Amino acid sequence: MESLGRLSGRRRWCVAVGGGGAPGGGARARVSRVPCMSDPADGPRPVDLSVLPPELAAALAAVDTALSAMAAGDPEPYRRCWADSADSTLYGAFGTIERGRADIDETLGWVAGRFADGELHPHYEVVYTSGDLAYTVGRETGTTRLHGGEVRPLVIRVTHVFQRIDGQGWRIVHRHGDHPPALER
Repeated sequence: MESLGRLSGRRRWCVAVGGGGAPGGGARARVSRVPCMSDPADGPRPVDLSVLPPELAAALAAVDTALSAMAAGDPEPYRRCWADSADSTLYGAFGTIERGRADIDETLGWVAGRFADGELHPHYEVVYTSGDLAYTVGRETGTTRLHGGEVRPLVIRVTHVFQRIDGQGWRIVHRHGDHPPALER
């Protein structure tokens, strides 16, 4: 298993794994080294999603579309991105902690009900997959109207964990999101 990030000089490299055979099979997975972050003052560098397995890339595209629906007040597309599992967990940016699909669905409806007229898109700093598990680390950025107020910028730091499920493809099994603090250095 490859490590997620290595420093090379001042540049951090992320490893995206895709292709290849099934775990334990004879074929090796294709491993690509893609820049994800350099000097923090330069900000994050996007992960090259073209090196990912097509099914995972499709799941990430579905999440992108679903996040904009959430920011506009519609939870349904994002609900469809989740695994139907009692073990799915959500540590939400508004302080919610949920376990199980029914509780997660209820919370996603509550969150979407707070938003209107928005658009939100993920920006991945790390995308990693091994076997039937994958995770992403990054930010979701965009604008939305919260509680009927003015349309304002929104930034959420997010980690998603995905599981490949037979007959369903990649589904979210965990999300941890928070609002980043304004830090002075």
